[in-house]
Amino acid sequence: QLIPSPWQERFNPSPLFLVLWYRQESDITPDQEPILHYLTQGCHEGVTPSPLFFPEYYLEQQPEGTKKEDASLDDYLKRGWLEGKRPNPGFDALWYQKRYHDVQEYKGHPLAHYAEIGFPEQRNPMRFFFLKFYSASNPYVAQNLQPPFEYPFFHFWRHGNEDNHAPSPLFDPAFYQKTYGLEGLGHVELFLHYAQQGWQQNYRPSALFDAEFYRNTYLEAFTQPSTKTKPAAATSTGAFADSYVETLYPLEHYQEYGIPAGHYPCQEVADLLHKPIISILTPVYNTEEGLLRSCIHSVLFQAY
Repeated sequence: QLIPSPWQERFNPSPLFLVLWYRQESDITPDQEPILHYLTQGCHEGVTPSPLFFPEYYLEQQPEGTKKEDASLDDYLKRGWLEGKRPNPGFDALWYQKRYHDVQEYKGHPLAHYAEIGFPEQRNPMRFFFLKFYSASNPYVAQNLQPPFEYPFFHFWRHGNEDNHAPSPLFDPAFYQKTYGLEGLGHVELFLHYAQQGWQQNYRPSALFDAEFYRNTYLEAFTQPSTKTKPAAATSTGAFADSYVETLYPLEHYQEYGIPAGHYPCQEVADLLHKPIISILTPVYNTEEGLLRSCIHSVLFQAY
């Protein structure tokens, strides 16, 4: 009796090549070896071996006239990510590598690290997308995932315009749209606008957070080497890389360190003469879990 090959046993050769996924996405026959099929045929047809790589999305980031076969996963892993291109709307490899200290020591690509380690540990896939918050606010999403084929941020890209769940407790789509005249954009497009452009222009993600105020008030030490102090980084897996702590954007710093420390998110809150401690009692009956979690989060992330 012949011993079956690893691919026949449905073993994955790498975190970025899922045999079952590839069989589902391609026209491969049961007797064909998946990797060989991908290299000789699948990659030329735009078929992806990983649910984390969107061929059409990656192709859109290439110069006009780029052929489909030239915008493959292999091209992304070798060149594209170093140029700041993304494999899907929700993952930023350059940011991810800088954000988590152990990624630089990982013997593989940041995207592979996320598939193998980052996602199981609920790490954030890109700047301002707080995965634990989004999953907790959308228990239905977390409960109905089919890992490793689906990820919570896929749900946001597909359904974010239909519901009111933001990927950050401090991002208010309605406020952002009205304040910066971005009529016509849905929640997903508004978040991407902030994540890719708005934060660099010190746009407010919500009425209660002012990046310029927060930077000038709490992060001045980062720009003065002689007096520079930085928050104590966690020692657990997934802690900030030292180089990243020093360049933390105000919103990230506030969420990670500022809230526990009682920092004020904007001048308006800091200037309040009275800041009473308020207790909230909410009667509920057969309330949906997602709504309860959203209610709790809205209290936890109050401005003071």
